[in-house]
Amino acid sequence: MSAVMVLLAGTLAALASAVQLTSDHHFSQGLAMQHGRVVLERIERTVRSAVTSEEFPGFFAYSHTVGGHAYPDTLIVWSPEGAAVDPDGMPRMEELVLFRPDSSDPGHLLELRPVGDTREAPAISDHAAWLTELNYMETVDSYIQAVLTDLVRTADATSSGGNNYGKRGCLRFQTTVRPSDAEWAEYKAGSRSWQDLSWPQDRYGSTSGSRQSWCRIELQLHPVDVDDHSVGGAIPFFGSAALFYQLEK
Repeated sequence: MSAVMVLLAGTLAALASAVQLTSDHHFSQGLAMQHGRVVLERIERTVRSAVTSEEFPGFFAYSHTVGGHAYPDTLIVWSPEGAAVDPDGMPRMEELVLFRPDSSDPGHLLELRPVGDTREAPAISDHAAWLTELNYMETVDSYIQAVLTDLVRTADATSSGGNNYGKRGCLRFQTTVRPSDAEWAEYKAGSRSWQDLSWPQDRYGSTSGSRQSWCRIELQLHPVDVDDHSVGGAIPFFGSAALFYQLEK
């Protein structure tokens, strides 16, 4: 009888352990799913409400180059808390919201705002100036508005030669503007006609046209019950948001 009781107790313990593991797994997956939905909704809402001008199309993705590879993991959005200082020109730094992984802990996705910085933002094309600004921003604690999630999957950034440059968050932003900046510059210079600009859905008239800014988001989250950050253990999330605004002929 005692042997039967021991066997029964062992079976029940194994069942209880299996139930607990299953419960932990479902909780972990559900938590990651919740984080993903909240992050995408927050970014998409910010993008859709961005301020636009001829010089600044509401938002753009900044790419860091590491080991010869581009990592477009920073999204910069013109999103003032009140009225924009210069809605027809360039944003002020404090009017920007940035979404990017924490460089010291790339598993954390941050939302930052350069509070109190009234300088005009650099031109989008000035990559060096933006690199300086981005490196400085994370040194100012008051700029961090929120940690949106601490579940971002990380992976090694390596070069084609096998050099390892450390971990990076698995996050990607892709932004598209139509007509593009290059096309608009050609039009302003007189080398491209108004009709030949790539107006989305041919939405243009004799005096103005509708420009589209579009952002696509790719994000991988890592459930807490998965032991490693392999691709197979990650949950992918995809989102997008767009806005339209008028360009005057």
